[in-house]
Amino acid sequence: MKKGMRSNADGVLEKKRRSQKWKRLAGVLGCLVVIVTAYVLMRPAETLERELICGMEEHQHSVEQGCYQEIAAEPSQPICGMEEAGHVHSEECYSAVSVLTCTEPEGGGHQHGESCYTMETTLICDLSEADGHTHTAECYPAEDAEATPELKLVCELPEHTHTEDCYADDAAQHAQVEEVAALIDALPSAEEVEARLEELLAADDAEAYDAYCAELARQVEQANTAYEALTDEQKAQLNIDKLTALFVYLPAKEGTFTLTAPATESGIVVTISGETASLPFPVEELTLTAVEVEDENANALRDEALESEELTAAENYMLDIRLMHGEEEVQPTGPITVTFAGLPLDGGADVALVDDVDDNADTDTEPMAYQTKEMAAQAVVANAADDMDMSEETTDDTVNDAGESSVTGPKVYQIDEDTQQATEVDVAVNDENNVVLETDQLTDLYSVSVLAIATQAAEFVNVRDADSLSQALENGKSAMLVKDISVDTSLLQYPLKVRSGKTVSLDLNGYRLYFRSRGNNKALFYVYKDATLTICDRKASSVSESVSTVVNSAGNVASCDGNVLTYYVTASKEDDATNHTTVENTTRHVVTLGGGNAGAIVGINEKRYRTDRYAFLVEGTLNIEGGYICNFGDDSNTLSAICANTSTSTVILSGGVIAANKCDKGGAISLTGGAKMTMTGGIISGNTAINDGGGVYCSGASFNMSNGYITCNSQSEDIASEGGGGVYLDIKGKFVMSGGYLTGNSAASRGGGLATFYNDNKEVAAENIATVTIQGGFISGNTAQNNTGGGLDLCTSSISKIKTEDSKRIYITNNTMKALRPWGGGGIYIGHGAKCYFQNVIITKNHANGLGGGLSTCNASHTFLYVDKGAAIFKNTDGKTNPQFFKNPSSTTDQIRYKYSGTTGNPYPYSVKDAGAERGDIFCCGKTFLVAGMLGNGEPKWSGSIDGVRLPALAKDDVATAAVVLAAKASPSKDDIEYAQKTASIYITGNQSATHGGGIMSNGILYFGTNYEENTVPSTLILEGKKMLLGADNTPIGGAGGYQFQFSITDVTNSQNPQLIKTVTAADNGEISATLTFSQKGEYVYRIAEIVEHPRIMQYDTTTYTVKVNVDEKKELLGSHYSTPTGVYVHPFSVTVTNDKTSEVVFSTSYDGVGIDKTTVVYLCSTASGGAAFTNQLKEEEYTLDITKQDAATGKGIGVATFEMQTFVMDPRPVGVDKPGTGKEMYIGMYCVKVKDGVYRYVGYSWKSGMPSNIVREFDTDTNGKLLIIGLPVGKYQMREKTAPEGYQIAEQWKKWNEIPLNATDIPSGTKTITVADPPATYIFQFLKVSEADKTKPVPNAKYKLLDSTGQEVKFTKAGTEYQYSTSGTVTELITDKDGRFQLTGLPRGSYTLREIEAPAGFGLADDYSFELSPEKTVDQVFTYTQEEPVVYELPETGGGGAKPYVITGAALLVGAACLTACRDKRRKAGGRTS
Repeated sequence: MKKGMRSNADGVLEKKRRSQKWKRLAGVLGCLVVIVTAYVLMRPAETLERELICGMEEHQHSVEQGCYQEIAAEPSQPICGMEEAGHVHSEECYSAVSVLTCTEPEGGGHQHGESCYTMETTLICDLSEADGHTHTAECYPAEDAEATPELKLVCELPEHTHTEDCYADDAAQHAQVEEVAALIDALPSAEEVEARLEELLAADDAEAYDAYCAELARQVEQANTAYEALTDEQKAQLNIDKLTALFVYLPAKEGTFTLTAPATESGIVVTISGETASLPFPVEELTLTAVEVEDENANALRDEALESEELTAAENYMLDIRLMHGEEEVQPTGPITVTFAGLPLDGGADVALVDDVDDNADTDTEPMAYQTKEMAAQAVVANAADDMDMSEETTDDTVNDAGESSVTGPKVYQIDEDTQQATEVDVAVNDENNVVLETDQLTDLYSVSVLAIATQAAEFVNVRDADSLSQALENGKSAMLVKDISVDTSLLQYPLKVRSGKTVSLDLNGYRLYFRSRGNNKALFYVYKDATLTICDRKASSVSESVSTVVNSAGNVASCDGNVLTYYVTASKEDDATNHTTVENTTRHVVTLGGGNAGAIVGINEKRYRTDRYAFLVEGTLNIEGGYICNFGDDSNTLSAICANTSTSTVILSGGVIAANKCDKGGAISLTGGAKMTMTGGIISGNTAINDGGGVYCSGASFNMSNGYITCNSQSEDIASEGGGGVYLDIKGKFVMSGGYLTGNSAASRGGGLATFYNDNKEVAAENIATVTIQGGFISGNTAQNNTGGGLDLCTSSISKIKTEDSKRIYITNNTMKALRPWGGGGIYIGHGAKCYFQNVIITKNHANGLGGGLSTCNASHTFLYVDKGAAIFKNTDGKTNPQFFKNPSSTTDQIRYKYSGTTGNPYPYSVKDAGAERGDIFCCGKTFLVAGMLGNGEPKWSGSIDGVRLPALAKDDVATAAVVLAAKASPSKDDIEYAQKTASIYITGNQSATHGGGIMSNGILYFGTNYEENTVPSTLILEGKKMLLGADNTPIGGAGGYQFQFSITDVTNSQNPQLIKTVTAADNGEISATLTFSQKGEYVYRIAEIVEHPRIMQYDTTTYTVKVNVDEKKELLGSHYSTPTGVYVHPFSVTVTNDKTSEVVFSTSYDGVGIDKTTVVYLCSTASGGAAFTNQLKEEEYTLDITKQDAATGKGIGVATFEMQTFVMDPRPVGVDKPGTGKEMYIGMYCVKVKDGVYRYVGYSWKSGMPSNIVREFDTDTNGKLLIIGLPVGKYQMREKTAPEGYQIAEQWKKWNEIPLNATDIPSGTKTITVADPPATYIFQFLKVSEADKTKPVPNAKYKLLDSTGQEVKFTKAGTEYQYSTSGTVTELITDKDGRFQLTGLPRGSYTLREIEAPAGFGLADDYSFELSPEKTVDQVFTYTQEEPVVYELPETGGGGAKPYVITGAALLVGAACLTACRDKRRKAGGRTS
């Protein structure tokens, strides 16, 4: 039994143990469930802890956080009714002090401590309390005790509560990256593109090729734009190699760029520039680097290239230049400019020289004392001299020195180490002295070498006295002064000689060479035939001059006392680039000569020495590069400072100053006997000639000037045959000026700047004439004091050609002729028998006190103004009524007679009739050929008189030929003036004449244009007639009645081949005028007829006229002074005009050869006794307006629209006091009667009496958009659209009044057709999104797309929450704002579907919504729709608070489970023991 009981007990225990195991397992599983659940809750918490992007701290103001400060309220007024009085002690009146209260003395073991003292209050106030009242709390209202202190906000943080907008939308950002990645993936590879393009090229399909490139560019641009819109973090997630490889296929970018590399260690700055299209990437993504490198192989290649050209480098730079895109080196895709700045070029042969500018350049640089293009060579001499002993003790040793190299121009090579080649690159040096090259690729290495001049060995002798100098030069040795030297020997005619075959240089070296002439002396230097002497000054670049500005005055003569030279320079520059006027500026230069400051050759002017000797006698070559040559000659001297007098003589002036010299002819230089002179620089200033050529005298010699100054020289004797303040050309003299300055010179006689010889109006053999050729430069600010030609006096039998070469410009400006003597010529005077040719010239802003502000000629002159490369003469003024030049005989009060002398002489027997004020530009006597055209292909619009009659209106290609007098003024349009100014290269402006011809005065033969070699002068016939217009009632209408009547002139000389030669238009007064020009003899036949233009309203006169002209020719002599003919003149000798309708000869005339140059006037009349040539009659007129109303988008007719009209008539209302009428023409409302739908007939206008009762003022189109308004009389009307058809908007143009003229000219057919196209109405779609659960709650951030009827996404542009419809827009995603709204504007009619593509959290996608916008479906243009968003129930969103709450909750569950398990086990064990 015990055994059975035990067995049962064991079974129960075993069962219990198994039960406990299962329970423990269930507990473990429960713990795992808790752990897993906690983990599942924690993960979303971690992932949903979103990034804040608002940049603000969440904060609400509160007292607890210390955001406020309490401010006690101000107490109220007391209510006790009493005033406080006297003084009451307060705490401030007392002080606490420590008082000893211990009675035990110190000592014997006692020391006072704290307990021995007590604190007592002591009164420290000096005031005594007085009786009175003191306010207490009871004295104030009870509210004061209960008043709440005021709170002042002291917190600086803004209040802010995080909303959805404060968190980054990670999903949206990821979607953006994915979208860009998709765009890039959709692009073809570069290999695919190249293959496709080659395929299209092979197919020769240009259209497909262009289309493919355009589409590819669009895709690349779209992908790149989307990529650039990403943040840097988003960009880092993408690989864009495929995209960047296709940038080369983007269209060329507009604009220019400049990239500059940091300066190298030598200070060289490399810059590239060009068109933006030449860059493979946007310029902001690129950088340029330039580094100096040491590369032995590259250096060897460069040195080999230099040696092959026998060049030596002063400096070498090896530059590694790279264009970088990030870490990648790239190449330009087009041409670029590379600029190297900071190279040491200043000492080079191309160094910027003083006033070394091109002939046309504007410069503010004042002229200096020297200017040389050989400065580099002088630098060689200077460097060679650096090692010489300059002390007073230096002996006359000869030094043979090769000299040091002088730095000069650059050489640039591209170094290719792969091919082992150094390739030279073409370079230029710009105005900033930087080296510039053009290329389309950047090689890694560029070698930039600054070359050195290879100097030849030269022998220099340091000289300190005249003997050693003479010995050196005679021995062919170049010499250099080391001190001031005096040459005063009286034994030698020529103390210093350069023998034949010798080439020597004299370096003045800043010192002075005196010449004390006496005895047998003739010249200081004698340069023999085949010898060359060069004068230079190594101190030229460091000469100290005092420069100051003075008042402009022509002929500022220089002065020199042997030690100090004072001279003047007048510079001229263009100050108005449009009108090409100039301004002159004169500067005074004072320089101390010698003493190491300024090298000079000086004549000593002392009584015991002769000063009438010259400095140089030149039979070989004299080359002046620097130094001063001054103070030679006097009033009795007949020899210039420099005399070149044989055919072997050559003078070359490239630098230095020749000033303060004087002689009879050629104050500075005399050229005779076939001598030649070239002037490329230097200054000839302030010299004086008694008779001819203050600066240069040239007889039987040639003088070429390309640069430099001939300035402030003077001619002093007032003799009519002499002159030339600057230059004088005698017989056979030749002067060519292609640049430089002939400025500020003065002649007491004629030709302030230049004069040619005068031969008393006698003919000169062709081989003896003087020739002047001006091709460039400034002739400005010169003065003729007492005779003709302020700037140029081109006198007897000279031939002058004034035309530019090589894009240069000629300025003949601001010259003055001052004398009240015959003739004139402020800028230029052309004498008897002289010929002057001009091309491409404008003559403007000149003034004459007499006649012809621009151009004046005398009766001996012949003037030819051609069009091609000719002249433009305008805006000149003359004095007209100056009594010095005009006389009005009482017997001819309607005439103005003129005389050329201001003091003596009778009036010339030719007169100008009815010229009035219209002669300021030209006044030409003698034979004048005037073309009614002007430079620049404009129209001058001449007005004035010709041979005593009014100058007819000339068409652009007409000509006028005057035999006696032509006086005219031009009135070209502003555009024609601008064309002339742009075309011209010669500018004659700002000149002044005291008598006639402010710009030009001519007594000779004057040609403007290219035809001057053809001296065949055509003549003209002027056809004149009258046009008459009759009204419908046969009443004459004044003039042309507002109509334009045109007439054809047809050449029917060859009846089988008639040629229309011109069409003329009658003037407003009905006058007809046309000009016929004849250039060769023969018979000419013309037919004149009216052109029919308005047959519907007018009955035309069909009469035609036949004009027959017989033309002969005759050789003419040009005036009474010359015996040979110079041209052929053609002239009509018989003219007949026949009325073809009546066969009557209505006009005929013939000539006997007398006055063949007179312009013939031929009259067209209906009969021989007179009458209008053509008479027309008006018919009754009616007009119709045919209006079609269309859809602007489709072009289809639409209706119904409403219009209204006004007509322009005389105000019909009565006029007077208290009357409404204005008595003026005005627009008044127009009325019609309706005939049927869309058709109306005009009946009248407002305030007009007698109109029917069924009138209407508004006119509707029919349903097809057609409107006819008929019966409209001729006149002016206005129309506007008042109401558009349903579903359309009024076109902008038709919202306002539109002018509609109805007349035969504008509406020859009688029907005016007008199409009015209205755009369809557009719609506004307003959308609101609310919650399905709470319809008052808006739903923000819902995303939609709008699809059209074809399923395509509709595109918009976005501004705030408004989306504007645009076919070129890029926005397709529509997002509701915080109020659940968005608005679509500008939607055209059509069917649409609104589709939600992304719902906000907690909501589901709404169904598609389809709607239609059209006049039939939509009453208003604003369409509103509210949509309810379905709510989706799901776990509440976690996040925002972080993962910590979930971790704590999970841990608490685990701990609680563990505790429960432990307690249960403990109870069970206890229970087991108990049992």
